[in-house]
Formats: sequence, C-alpha cells, structure tokens
Amino acid sequence: TIFDLWLKFDDPEIEIREIKSIVNLLLGGNFRECIFTGECYKYFTIYPDDSVYSCDSLPKTKFLYFGNIGEGLDKIVSSWNFVRFRDRVKELKEKCCGCEWFEICRGGCLKDWWPDIFDPSAKNLFCCGFKKIFTKIRKTLKEYQMI
Repeated sequence: TIFDLWLKFDDPEIEIREIKSIVNLLLGGNFRECIFTGECYKYFTIYPDDSVYSCDSLPKTKFLYFGNIGEGLDKIVSSWNFVRFRDRVKELKEKCCGCEWFEICRGGCLKDWWPDIFDPSAKNLFCCGFKKIFTKIRKTLKEYQMI
C-alpha cells in the first residue's frame, strides 16, 4: 500500500529509503541500505567510551563487544567476538542462498533474525513479508515496462 501511494504521489521530494533501495536493486543499481548488503560485519558502532560493538540495530551485549577503538582496527577485527560474529553472519546468509530474492535482500537485517543470531534455529522474521514486497514492486516495474 505504501509503495502504491508513493508511486501515485510521484513526488521526488518524498523518499522512502527501503522502497527506493528495492526499486534501485531491481533496476540493477547498487545497494543503498546496509540491510541489503549481507555484510553486517562491516558496520560498527563506536560508543562515547570508545567501545566498539556490532551495528547499533543489534543489542549491546558482551558477545557483540569487539574491543576498544584505542586498540586499533587490526585488533578489533581479529578479536574472538568479531571473528565469531563475522562467521555467523556468513552462515546465516548462506541459509538464504537458494532463494530467488537473495541477490536483492542478502538475508536482510540481523536484528530481524529470531530468536537470536547465534541460535542454530534462527530465522528472519520478515522474510515472507519482504518476498511479498519484492514481488509486488517487481510486478509494478514490469507493468511500467521498466524491467
């Protein structure tokens, strides 16, 4: 519904970044949103106390603490927590490789994997919803003969 309204309104001043990103990706463009890159381990949050954690969309837990910025990037990306996190991100994304939408969503945002990204049974809560959105937007782009 939001996509239809956005399209109907056709105002370039109004940007719904997720929709714009999906349209851009379906048209062969580049990733705009980190949630569609599949490389969550490349995004850090640095807090005022110089502590480095994963993306701030995830909870600030001891398992997602990578170190202190004063230690330097080499030490941070070689920390046990970071290596474990990076490997887990890759594992989760591999669960999605066979999906027709993988090239667009890359498994989505880690914050949406439930019950916990480190739980072996973790699944993306919004997978089905995103598939519907992708299908709708692709269908509309085809109707407009854009793809």
